Amino acid sequence: MSLYSLVPCHLYAEFLDNVLCALEVAAHYDSNGKNLMQYVILFFPPRSMRTFKLRRCYKDRVLMPTISCLHKCVNLEELYLEKADSPAITTYLLAHIIKFLNRIRVLALPKQCDDDVASVIGLNCPKLECVILTGTSVTNGGLSWLMCCRQLNTLIIPGFFQDVTPKGVALLLNGLKSLKHVVYDNMSEVLTYIDFNTTDLIVPILELRTLLFHSMELLTFNHLELVSKLCPYVEWLSLDSALFYNLEGLNVLPHLRLLRLNYKGRPIGKYKKNGTWMT
Repeated sequence: MSLYSLVPCHLYAEFLDNVLCALEVAAHYDSNGKNLMQYVILFFPPRSMRTFKLRRCYKDRVLMPTISCLHKCVNLEELYLEKADSPAITTYLLAHIIKFLNRIRVLALPKQCDDDVASVIGLNCPKLECVILTGTSVTNGGLSWLMCCRQLNTLIIPGFFQDVTPKGVALLLNGLKSLKHVVYDNMSEVLTYIDFNTTDLIVPILELRTLLFHSMELLTFNHLELVSKLCPYVEWLSLDSALFYNLEGLNVLPHLRLLRLNYKGRPIGKYKKNGTWMT
């Protein structure tokens, strides 16, 4: 009878987490503990090691042994390292781990991630569906490597002051039609760039289903027109920041199912016509 069969299914994730924590501590003290951790991990069923999520901010002495062993978990499908900001986790170590994760579908990376790591993702993660870049130093050049991941449908780049610009996101959207969910804090500039660099004869139709405008973006009447023009399949639309727009363009979004409004500028039931507010 296997160890897995002795643990109730609904408690297995917690059980695995506790075992890993104990092994991490043992691995910290000497080479025998490290060897024990690598040996015990081999007995976990592959499906139980498909997800490794950093639920807590471990100290370096606890985190590093597990991080160092991740390259052996070739069945991993989800890896969440966005909070693993230890200086001991270098760019080289991240690239080394990802190089072996050919089955990864969801990948959340910490601030140490750069263009070199992004290139490794593009070359070694053909099944990648979702990538989260939190406060990283990835630039437009690194972002372009994600075009190699032809199954990528979700891109999340939270936070301002990152090296990825609207141009980089726009080029990725044009080159990767599988993208359906993009969270980026300057989507208004992304749509403007795409529209400015195309002609009326060839209008790019994006496959986006989720479109979120950040509260700091200053939207105008034209931005809602761009949504209806470039993103006709959008299902989830957030106009959290809008100060000046009317909602007449929404009637050309037949797939819209969820609309978020934070309407600060004027009553939502009125619009401006010939310089006069109309109901």
